[in-house]
Amino acid sequence: MKVTVRETSDVSTAASELGRMHCSCLPSSLVSRLGLSYAETVYRYCTKSKLEVVFAASLQDTVVGGAWLSLEPSSLSRRLLLRTTLVPALLAHPRLALEWIGQRYRDAQSRESNRTATGYPEVIAIFVDAGHRGRGVGAQLLLEIEGFLRKRHVAHYVLRTHDSPENRAVAFYEREGFEEFGRHQKHGTWHCDLIKAVGPRNGEQAPSAGQGS
Repeated sequence: MKVTVRETSDVSTAASELGRMHCSCLPSSLVSRLGLSYAETVYRYCTKSKLEVVFAASLQDTVVGGAWLSLEPSSLSRRLLLRTTLVPALLAHPRLALEWIGQRYRDAQSRESNRTATGYPEVIAIFVDAGHRGRGVGAQLLLEIEGFLRKRHVAHYVLRTHDSPENRAVAFYEREGFEEFGRHQKHGTWHCDLIKAVGPRNGEQAPSAGQGS
């Protein structure tokens, strides 16, 4: 199956489709729980932001998967608050607003106690349409992300996923070379914190350990 992966700075019209697919594939994420309209707003913002990179995987012009990479995840919550419709979305969902405030407090505590890897780009979301899973689309998205980071001499990147025996993504990420470096609670559920080195292509020299940190 030939899947094309592109940065959505080239195909920003895919933002709405990626927002819809995010909600369908990741229903427990806060973005999804705040509604489709908000998800579409987030992806439109990401296609324009210099600190976010969104990738779309397409099969014969149909979007079948996507990924959202943040180059500065430490400021992401603040930027979404100021530059998307996050405030009215939270006001429309008071329980989610309280959850969001509590998560910001826990994130601050984690940074202060140095229990999280900071300074690395983070894959905020990666998802594949249910009808196209198990066909290598997720692996292709990761390869595209790593190619993007390699060009910028970034040595490592991180992602978070549900810490659950039913979460098959954990085994997928381990096969792809990720290593666990911690656990944290996010929006009421526990997550594994995973990190991976961006290896060189054949014949290239690996970036030094200090780069991208």
